[in-house]
Amino acid sequence: MKQLLLFAVIGIGLAGAGMAFASGNSITLFVQSLGVSNDQMLTSDIQSAHVDFGLAVKQGDANFGTPGVQYNIIEKCTVQPDPANLTTQPPTPAETIPAGDTVYCKLTNADAQVVAEGSATAPTDISADCSGSHPNGCQATLDIPITILAGTGFSSLDGHLYPNNDVQIVKDVKIVVKGASQITTPQGP
Repeated sequence: MKQLLLFAVIGIGLAGAGMAFASGNSITLFVQSLGVSNDQMLTSDIQSAHVDFGLAVKQGDANFGTPGVQYNIIEKCTVQPDPANLTTQPPTPAETIPAGDTVYCKLTNADAQVVAEGSATAPTDISADCSGSHPNGCQATLDIPITILAGTGFSSLDGHLYPNNDVQIVKDVKIVVKGASQITTPQGP
């Protein structure tokens, strides 16, 4: 029974990637074990996934930050399950996030507080290999738009205010995949 899986938290170090808009801002995250004991672990359809970040430049104005200041913000996360690995023995097939699962991208600051996030429900299966049987359709990636959490809009850093999805503020990412509801209600006698 697949209920919820949580990828490992990893420092993304985007502070130096502020100007790397054309290059890949990609990391690979691995599933973190979650459960009450080794024999009661939550299961997952995937073991790892690539996460890319869509970066944009936003100009400060009277309604956003400081007028005239350019901010490098994370406007989306793109998630792709790992492709097939033919070099392992035995070879591992491409992994799939099933249609209907909801994927969350949570950006955290240096204090491990979630400061911006987004979610998207997979409209089709999400897989690096769409050549097999996918009755719900298939696509390679899932884009997750990022919004700043209410009440946390800006953070102070070095005496300047930055939006909470700015690469100067974001230090880690958490990806959570919540399986579509598979809970069944027992029927009466």
